[in-house]
Amino acid sequence: MIRTPQQRTRAPHNTRPSTRRGSIYLLVIIVSAILTTIGLTTIAVVARELQSSRLVGSVGKARMLAVSGVDLAGHRLTNTPGWRTLYASTPIVNAEAIGSGIVTVTMGAVDAAPLSPVSVLAEATVGEATQLMSVTFQPRAVPFDTLSHAVHVAGDAVFNGAIVYADAPIAANNNIIAISSEIDADVEATGNINGGSYLGLTTSGSPLLSVPAPVLFDDFAARAVPIPFASLPSGRIEDVVLSPGNQPYTGVTHPAGLYVIDCQGSNITLRNCRIVGTLILLNVGASSKISDSVLMEPASPGEPTLLVQGSITIRLRQVLLSEPDLGTNFNPVGSPYEGAEDSTIDDRYPSEIRGLTYVSGTLSCLDRAVFDGVVLAGRLECRDTFIVRHDRAIQSLPPDGFVEQPVFTAQPGTWEKAVK
Repeated sequence: MIRTPQQRTRAPHNTRPSTRRGSIYLLVIIVSAILTTIGLTTIAVVARELQSSRLVGSVGKARMLAVSGVDLAGHRLTNTPGWRTLYASTPIVNAEAIGSGIVTVTMGAVDAAPLSPVSVLAEATVGEATQLMSVTFQPRAVPFDTLSHAVHVAGDAVFNGAIVYADAPIAANNNIIAISSEIDADVEATGNINGGSYLGLTTSGSPLLSVPAPVLFDDFAARAVPIPFASLPSGRIEDVVLSPGNQPYTGVTHPAGLYVIDCQGSNITLRNCRIVGTLILLNVGASSKISDSVLMEPASPGEPTLLVQGSITIRLRQVLLSEPDLGTNFNPVGSPYEGAEDSTIDDRYPSEIRGLTYVSGTLSCLDRAVFDGVVLAGRLECRDTFIVRHDRAIQSLPPDGFVEQPVFTAQPGTWEKAVK
């Protein structure tokens, strides 16, 4: 067979082009697999980063919500009477939705003292993030505005033939009435101011001021040493000293001089005696009185002097409490007067009531009455000399029961992240 030139120059058939195409296809597959792996890895990394970013954002939000929960708890403690009992059994903030999260705030164990610190734990959850924050609140006592007055009466203040002096305002949540009386003091009444000769400023229509709650007597009685009424001779505290160091009836003393007597409706008389501490008289009879020469004063700053559940009459004589005249030592060992104690009977003392006096019923001052402190009463009736020298220190250090609902403030330095 004769081949043409074209036939002689054609390349012979073999497998090399097919092999090259297979190699390229394999390379494409490998490259594609690598790119796919890189793509999947990148997606996973980005997803993790996005998830991490979201978690970081959620953590930050949860932390801010925990702080908000603490703030809300402080507000509720401040504005919730009976918070101690209520929040001992239920959270202050109970799984409440705030913004994009859920917040719960619980209160730790609380000391019995009214103004003891309160610890709280806030837990906030946003998405998968949970943050815990603990802080300590310090309650701050806000004294009754009444303590800035020399005298405050929940009802009427009636002066009949009285000579009255006070170096701070006399106020009433109802009316002030003066009949043939001279009032040398500023007076304020929510109701009307009538009659009399007023030498100071007079303001009617003044706002109502706070008065103690009835539970005050129970609270103080729970802290005090009881003295049985039956142990008082003829229902009288007379010719004795009652103080942190001396208790002549049962012998059981109280370090701050807190003593409670439940009169059970009987009349009690305080006469020719010296009392250092806080005397709580419960259920007094209508004819109970403080008479002759009596010196009463608190044993500790921040404690009242006299708390009377009911009504009482004061008829003090304008004579000194005299040891030689009464044959009684009123500053024995354990009961110093102005730092001095002795075994003699040659001292004399002013006849007055110092500190904070509170009478829930009617305080009747039918003879001379001198107070050095603050006088609070349900009703006031005066028919003689009535003098009150206001003690501003009482407002600076108010007794328990004479303060508004405490204000709770988070203490700097106590904020910290907690571990559940």
